[in-house]
Amino acid sequence: MSKDKVQIKLLKFFLDYSKMMSSEQRAMFTEYKNFIGWQIENKLSCHTLTEELAFLCKSQWETKSDGSNCAKQIIDFRAQRHLNDFQYEWIVINALCTFEMWERLKHLFIKPVSTVGVKRMGRQSFKLIISWQ
Repeated sequence: MSKDKVQIKLLKFFLDYSKMMSSEQRAMFTEYKNFIGWQIENKLSCHTLTEELAFLCKSQWETKSDGSNCAKQIIDFRAQRHLNDFQYEWIVINALCTFEMWERLKHLFIKPVSTVGVKRMGRQSFKLIISWQ
């Protein structure tokens, strides 16, 4: 079934049953309807939010040299879809592994530490950073 047909069926369902839904169910349904609409507008073929974010990350990471613009588009997608930190980080880590982007994955966990005033004989210090909440 095409996404256009899915969107039409969702709208019909919403009109028929919205009075029986709780406010939480209506909000969830509206989010899903908006997501399908966004996929149609952008001519995307993925089926889930996870797939969309993974492929958005991959395409942004592969094609964008400007890291700030790349991050902004991914963060905007995250905000529009109301992903919490755990969901977002899990999807990004899985996307990096799936697409074998090991350098980017490494940089999520290991950040160079400033060694101002410290001699390290040509070595760079590293610090492990994991931000789970």
